[in-house]
Amino acid sequence: MNKFYYHFLLSLIILVSCKTKNEIDIISQDKMVKMLLDLSIIKSINNLNYEKNQLVISPEDFYILQKYNIDSLKWEYNKSYYSERPKILTLIYARVQDSIEKKIDSLKDLKNR
Repeated sequence: MNKFYYHFLLSLIILVSCKTKNEIDIISQDKMVKMLLDLSIIKSINNLNYEKNQLVISPEDFYILQKYNIDSLKWEYNKSYYSERPKILTLIYARVQDSIEKKIDSLKDLKNR
């Protein structure tokens, strides 16, 4: 009887501890747009270029991850996920670009007042 419980418990621990890439939540496109917009703004302020394959998470990236409650593993997985889907990524970046242009226009409007 104890042997059965031992094997059951061990099997349960193994099943619970194994997390595949597919089990990691995919960040919604809307949230990705907001995150990439914030990253773009921060990187622009610091005159840094955002590189897709950057291995080290910069302080700016860490701030954005905290803001959106995303851990670094999930962020790296999602960057890879969307990079493998160029049509979706193109749409996301188009929305980021639109958002940046709207922010620039609103700042120009404020300046002209």
